[in-house]
Amino acid sequence: MRCRICQSIFHFAKDCPVADKVNATEGNTDMETVNITLLTESEAIVYVAEAFGTAILDTACTKTVCGKDWLENFIQMGGIVKSSEKSSRPFKFGHGSVVKSTEKVITEAKIGKTKCSILTEVVPINLPLLLSKESLKRAKTHLNIHQDKATMFGEKVQLEMTSTGHYCVDIVGQRENEEVMYSKSSFKGSDSDNKNRLVKLHIQFGHASPERLKRLLQSADINDSHLFELLQDVVRECQTCIKHMKAPLNQ
Repeated sequence: MRCRICQSIFHFAKDCPVADKVNATEGNTDMETVNITLLTESEAIVYVAEAFGTAILDTACTKTVCGKDWLENFIQMGGIVKSSEKSSRPFKFGHGSVVKSTEKVITEAKIGKTKCSILTEVVPINLPLLLSKESLKRAKTHLNIHQDKATMFGEKVQLEMTSTGHYCVDIVGQRENEEVMYSKSSFKGSDSDNKNRLVKLHIQFGHASPERLKRLLQSADINDSHLFELLQDVVRECQTCIKHMKAPLNQ
């Protein structure tokens, strides 16, 4: 076990000697805090891939921020960037690393049925979109952990959970036709037809990993082992995933 703030093996976060320094930056316009520790390259690839097309609910983040790869994928999925300007805001991560943003952008988003805009800083590292506490307040967010749901803009929305245990919410309207896309009746055709449907599902959910898509299918009471094998093939053969290594098969 390590301290989640400085990564020391000699104490826990509640006893961390640098905790006051980290928390003191909250609200400080010169330095933003992100209590997520920077991951190894392989870990970051998985973490970001799981969160494509979604936003992580991060109450410990003092300003909304995302990584360059996440933003590029958002645009590839049809996401719209309304404006962009240069920026150089420093972000201090959980174990003390400081990374400066290169730009800040305003993107269009859709949370549930509500169309909104998200102002986010962009950093040159692998990082999903982290919605800050202030952004969550503006959306009037209330969490229902028991049901894995949240109320945002007065509407109940379903939350997903990443492998790192963070809640995330769809912001590109992926779920509008969700039941049509992966109901049991959707996969009663030939292998070729089922594979084509899986390709569409894979793209619709931001080139998600096989495990993430498998969980989605299982949530619709689909437990076809052969279909899951086809799903592995779809992701393995996806040229976008091969190019960007965005959905490792062992995750």
